[in-house]
Amino acid sequence: MDQDFARRIASGEAAAMREAVNEFLPQIHATALRMLRNEADADEVTQETFLRVWKNVGTWVPKGARLRTWVIRIAMNLCYDRLRKKGHGKSLPLEDAPETIDGAPSAVETIAVHDRSVQVDIAMSALPDRQRAAIQLVHFDEMSNIDAASIMDVSVEALESLLARGRRSLKTALLDQREELLGDV
Repeated sequence: MDQDFARRIASGEAAAMREAVNEFLPQIHATALRMLRNEADADEVTQETFLRVWKNVGTWVPKGARLRTWVIRIAMNLCYDRLRKKGHGKSLPLEDAPETIDGAPSAVETIAVHDRSVQVDIAMSALPDRQRAAIQLVHFDEMSNIDAASIMDVSVEALESLLARGRRSLKTALLDQREELLGDV
């Protein structure tokens, strides 16, 4: 099925490309936004991903990976390129984490009002890029370890190591806020 879909896109069928955009756009944009933490950068990576899909889908060879996996890998590589160009290779201290994009309260105000989602996003942004990518793909995008490892171009064992280190870092970063995060659960 993926091969037929890819062939339709490669042949220049606009309806097939629209279908691909409708199918992949939400996940590509969410992944780029979580990786880059900037709406404009995420928009640019999303657009560039689809341009590359349009131009290069004819070269895609399944080799056990789905078309979706190949498309997300393109987006992840573009995110890594952008992060390298902007010098985001090193993680930031938690207090230096970027403000949220949607104009939500600052991290201090957010913690004060127990906004769980923003606290997790801040802790995620402090993770090294590859750990953040692994957690994004497996936990937020709900991919299997095999698919996530393929996208990141690492072995499943390496992905599991990234996940374990990322989870430990998140646990450490969020431990002080445990009661606020759990609330009345």
